[in-house]
Amino acid sequence: MSSKKTDELINFIEGVTGDKYQKVEEYLGNGFVRLNISEAEKRQAKHDIRSVEDVVVELIRNSRDAGCKNIFIAFHKEKNDRNIVIVDDGCGIPSNLVPKIFEPRVTSKLDSIVTDKYGIHGRGMALYAIKNNTEEINVVMSAANRGSIIKVNIDTTKLPERKDQSTLPVIKIRHGEAHVTKGPHNILRLLVEFCIEHQEIKVFFGFPTQVLATMYYLSQNLLNSNKGGKAVFLENFEKGSLPLWQCLGCIGSVNVLAETSNDYYGLDVSKRNVNRIFSGDVEPLDDLYSALFKKGKKREIKLSTNANFNYPSNLVKYIQKDDLDKLSCLVEEEFGKIGKKYFLYLKNPPKILREKNQIKIVLEVEGEE
Repeated sequence: MSSKKTDELINFIEGVTGDKYQKVEEYLGNGFVRLNISEAEKRQAKHDIRSVEDVVVELIRNSRDAGCKNIFIAFHKEKNDRNIVIVDDGCGIPSNLVPKIFEPRVTSKLDSIVTDKYGIHGRGMALYAIKNNTEEINVVMSAANRGSIIKVNIDTTKLPERKDQSTLPVIKIRHGEAHVTKGPHNILRLLVEFCIEHQEIKVFFGFPTQVLATMYYLSQNLLNSNKGGKAVFLENFEKGSLPLWQCLGCIGSVNVLAETSNDYYGLDVSKRNVNRIFSGDVEPLDDLYSALFKKGKKREIKLSTNANFNYPSNLVKYIQKDDLDKLSCLVEEEFGKIGKKYFLYLKNPPKILREKNQIKIVLEVEGEE
């Protein structure tokens, strides 16, 4: 068949069926479709999932495109396991489609391909790629118009991340606009760039305990309902109308908050740390943009001099006195064994001193006369 006749045939099909038909392999309902292979290939992203940073980029783009106002990102690592929990208050995922969103070419963006600095978004391959490059990814919870909670576990020996995850990027102001000029391409940098570009979205980033404290604190300020136990929480979480993260404000019990943080939000927070949240010892996070910038009188963006960049300034501040007393006893016992060989003895029990990010042990020693 000549190219002219082929073009005429294609034009005829388009006229009869419409352009959308050519893009879709299967209609799934609720605005979701499975793209056909050729359409998915057209939407091929500029890069694959090659790092932990790529995973975070794709997840926050999904939250953005879901129309969220807030994104909470809990970031925690144990040895080689990187755990990430992302909570947003976007449009959510219909429950019947949760198992399908990790399949290839499934997207809600049939007519709304997004092209940004990270590439093309909307080909229905990002979550599928994340699933195939991580140990586990789950939708912990999602509800229509109330947001989603997604948890990812990554083996960093298989999918690497930047070694330096605590250094902030260097930011300069040009003509009243902020620009990232240098710094490691870590999670903090990509989140800062995202916040500068999307100032309408508040991004909270920290350890699981900090994120839980922030959601709990903010929901206190937004809720007027009486606090209760698990039944009150579940009534709002499962059948209510509040964004999922705000349902935490219904909880008035340490035990219930400790249980629900893990079971319903995917946040691994110890009961001791939940007690610290209730006692006010864990400060809530500022959203990243507010932490980084303050607007001056001339509407110029200025760097904040006292910004909280989500990492504890004193890692040993909250160690309890009884635990320090136990440490003192252990040191005294062990020194007693060693000192006998040198005829040395402790004059007084060991002194345990807490300083910024340091524990100092002072031993006053005397010898036999």
